[in-house]
Amino acid sequence: MKKIIILVSFIMAIVVSCEKEEIEYSYDLCKQGHFYYTFDEKYYIDSLMQNDYLLIGFEKSYLNEQINEFLNNQTYFESENLVEQYDLQDINYKLIIRKFKTSKSCVEIENIIHKLHKSEIVAFAAFTYTGKFCMDLNCTELMSYSNEFLVQLNDSTDYNKLIKLVNKTNTWIKKESRLYILIGVDKNSLGNSMLMANYFYETGLFYYTQPNFRYFDLY
Repeated sequence: MKKIIILVSFIMAIVVSCEKEEIEYSYDLCKQGHFYYTFDEKYYIDSLMQNDYLLIGFEKSYLNEQINEFLNNQTYFESENLVEQYDLQDINYKLIIRKFKTSKSCVEIENIIHKLHKSEIVAFAAFTYTGKFCMDLNCTELMSYSNEFLVQLNDSTDYNKLIKLVNKTNTWIKKESRLYILIGVDKNSLGNSMLMANYFYETGLFYYTQPNFRYFDLY
């Protein structure tokens, strides 16, 4: 009987140890994706990750009452919208930031985003980060990569290659100017706007790419 107990305890210890390693590995792997390129340098923002908030984008065709009812049915959110941006002309979506009832890990937030993306009402959801930006006397506390990123083609890159890449990744061109091209992203794209900015840069076709960070004042 002693031998059996010792054997069972040993097996349980191995299982617990493996589960712990898997959780730590998943957490580290999750945080590794939180960077963007400043030309050839990777700038990591995983240490700025906010574990208490989430940005959610909704199609403007949905009523505010429908959006709030949907969010209130998600048991992990508090009931208050900390940020509401409904009528900005340069945004295709209604943007809302909600606070989690309890702080979430990187992996937990990733899973919540994945579940939200299954709902028709949600256009995209995005991580948030500590981000201070001051204008006059007003300063923000939070930033997010939202659903856009900026690119500039290399002089030698044919424009048609951009079109092919946009079609391949299910993104779209929102705006073009002399200094940059603004690319749109949603839940049906190959990845979020930060991942897509990195993916585009790694093709070697671009002079620079960067998420179009948006800054939010919570209070």
